[in-house]
Amino acid sequence: MCLQQINAGNAVGNRVALYSRALFQKLLFHLGEFVQQWPKSIVLVGLVLLTVCSFGLKDAIIETDLVQLWVERGGRLDEEMNFLSNAKSDYRKRAKRSEVRQPVVAQTNQTAPFTKSEGNAVELPTENTFGGGFQVVIQTPEVPGENILTREGLQRHVTILEQISKYSVEMFGEEWHLSDICFKPPPPASSKDLLAQFMEDIMSQITSLRLDHAHRLLLGGLQAARS
Repeated sequence: MCLQQINAGNAVGNRVALYSRALFQKLLFHLGEFVQQWPKSIVLVGLVLLTVCSFGLKDAIIETDLVQLWVERGGRLDEEMNFLSNAKSDYRKRAKRSEVRQPVVAQTNQTAPFTKSEGNAVELPTENTFGGGFQVVIQTPEVPGENILTREGLQRHVTILEQISKYSVEMFGEEWHLSDICFKPPPPASSKDLLAQFMEDIMSQITSLRLDHAHRLLLGGLQAARS
């Protein structure tokens, strides 16, 4: 009625609100007609959806771990992060089976499965060549919505990675660096021109460890900055 009066020029009002209300009233009217025609089917479908949602909500998991939210499940970084725990789990299973089958050999320590250092060091299996945790570098902008691929942001990223690459620990009476357990690919063989020097500088920043996502961000930012 109000919309008719406005269209006739007898009243003034908000046409958008009236058209929206008329549209929703029409949709709800048709929905009510449909429910009235098929009441049993609507109730059955509603019960099925309620049952499915009940079982789904029971198995729902709220993830709060920042690493799990950023790392792709089933990807290369996820496999590298879980490698240490999987190796230790497999080793414990094999050690438990060997103790059951050969208790005498385990007591005489003829096949010592651990490598021990002086003092109360952590025991690690000899098959595990990594021994330690994992490192994940996630760089986010200080201001939400700010572009992180800037000269200052990339320089800060390089500084952080340089500090990480120089990190060292002392274990088993020796000082260990990342270069002792990482593989750094050599630069491609090419002529000594400007492009070759640029590629060599980029390749020198690559370390095949659990920092691969961080270096991908660095290389992508350098390419964006150059272009």
